[in-house]
Amino acid sequence: ATASGKTLVGELAGIPKAMNHKKFIYLTPLVALANQKYRDFKKQYKDLGLKVAIKVGSNRIKAKNELTIANKSAKNADIIVATYEGLDFMLRSSRYDELKNIGCVVIDEIHMLDEQERGPRLNGLVNRLLRIFPDAQLIGLSATVKNSRQIASNFKMKLVEYDQRPVPLERHLIFTKNEYEKNSLLAKLSKKEFNTLSSKGYHGQTIIFTNSRRKTHSITQQIQKRGLTAAAYHAGLSYSKKVKIEKDFANQKISTVVTTAALAAGVDFPAAQVLFETLRMGNKWLTNNDFSQMLGRAGRPTYHDRGKVFLLPELSKEYDNESEEEMAIKLLDSDVDDINVEYSELDSYEQVLADISSIRNADIRNLESNYKKLETPLMFEEVVNLLYDRKLITQHNNKPSVLLPTKYGRAVSMSFLEIPKAEYIKKHINQDPLRIVESIEPFDSAYVSNRLVTRVAKALKTNVSTRLFADSTRTILTSGEVLAKIDAQYADKLLAMQIDFMDCKCKERPFCCCLERNISHKIIKRRLYGWGPNRISKEFMSLYDIHIYPGDIFTWLDQVIRTLEAISRIAHAFNNKKVSDNCNRLIKKIEQGK
Repeated sequence: ATASGKTLVGELAGIPKAMNHKKFIYLTPLVALANQKYRDFKKQYKDLGLKVAIKVGSNRIKAKNELTIANKSAKNADIIVATYEGLDFMLRSSRYDELKNIGCVVIDEIHMLDEQERGPRLNGLVNRLLRIFPDAQLIGLSATVKNSRQIASNFKMKLVEYDQRPVPLERHLIFTKNEYEKNSLLAKLSKKEFNTLSSKGYHGQTIIFTNSRRKTHSITQQIQKRGLTAAAYHAGLSYSKKVKIEKDFANQKISTVVTTAALAAGVDFPAAQVLFETLRMGNKWLTNNDFSQMLGRAGRPTYHDRGKVFLLPELSKEYDNESEEEMAIKLLDSDVDDINVEYSELDSYEQVLADISSIRNADIRNLESNYKKLETPLMFEEVVNLLYDRKLITQHNNKPSVLLPTKYGRAVSMSFLEIPKAEYIKKHINQDPLRIVESIEPFDSAYVSNRLVTRVAKALKTNVSTRLFADSTRTILTSGEVLAKIDAQYADKLLAMQIDFMDCKCKERPFCCCLERNISHKIIKRRLYGWGPNRISKEFMSLYDIHIYPGDIFTWLDQVIRTLEAISRIAHAFNNKKVSDNCNRLIKKIEQGK
């Protein structure tokens, strides 16, 4: 059940181990959650003399208003807080001697096994932990797992089920005629709840879930117009803005937070009420598991007497031939779905290579035996043959049944690279590393400003997407008709956009990759001049009416560093010191912003 103190269960198992000189590892999916737990544990267990370390594998960009996390050595730590990837990196690099004597590993949010990208990696990580540290106690925590018995069996865990919710939950369904009525209801419900004091003396606060960042801001404005304190909260905001909103909410200065469904896993607001402005996540319907996680945010035992959930479907609104009212009833009637880990071909290659990189002297028979337990699209032999063909693995000289990673293979595995991207890097290793980054990890979160979209839509009498990289937007923004019909100041912005980012001779123009690559190039160039994400964001708005959130620039620059590290590792594997050194020099400049 949600709000039932799962973290405490993990601590009750882990802290006694830490007190007896065995390491307690706490795993969480998100950097922000890991950082929060790291701060909590440092404060809570300082008096017990326990040392705490953090391993997140990212967040090294130094920038105003952003969070920089320096990974701490785990060697002398009693408690290690890590993201899944942070710990997996240590295993894949085969540098886990500092982890010996593990007593307990807690895997929070283990239902992430169901996620398309993260699921196979988490499944692989847990299985590697079982094989490398067979004496460690593993504990999986989740509020929403239907096939919990199967998951427990897969990971050799004992199932402990607790299905009582400490705070009762009310579910309400209100049909709305249109968006205006819906916004009015969102404000009324938020106001009514905030004016209600619980028996513990807390105002009732609200989380509103919607499906786009743009809508978090527009809904927030509508609520503020009706005299309420509200804030939009999403991944594009700077770290300092997010922390301020979290603190203001915790101190009851804000009645309502409007956030995206995609951020549900990272939202830790003590809300009494959850309102669903939409039942979609992006452009897809919510799954039963998503819905269960989100409504579970309503009601906390230390704050509230009850939790409330309201679904506000709009009558006659349809997506994928299904109406919102039908979907609302379906979700309210639903139970959570089984969690299944689905592997793609690329996942299969990555996980077998990760096993060979992590498990010292990995025996092919054991690898095959474990692989056969997974639902994968490829035979084990096919996976191993490709890894051989790409020179990612080799046989042990004296033990033919033992598989070892090549230097290249370990570099690829440590970098969490898909094989095609690794092969691209290998093929273009002597090119400018930044060109490689811009080709395989281009920036993809840019939007046309609301004012420019409004003017273009009015001039053409058609709907225009705010997503800059959408095909329809590219077509409209490069047409002569638009330039002729809109005000000169906006026509100038479009011309500047075309000249700076789309002045190519590609046959596919405007559907080629030049727009993404050139925007990526400009962001990196500005960073190398010493600019921070805020300043870069302001320049794009000023010159082109392109809206880029500072938080997205920060996150992407972090990804740029990880990709440069991957290029450096691969260059090092082939003894290309010049490229490796160049990458390391660029990494320092991008980290420091100079």
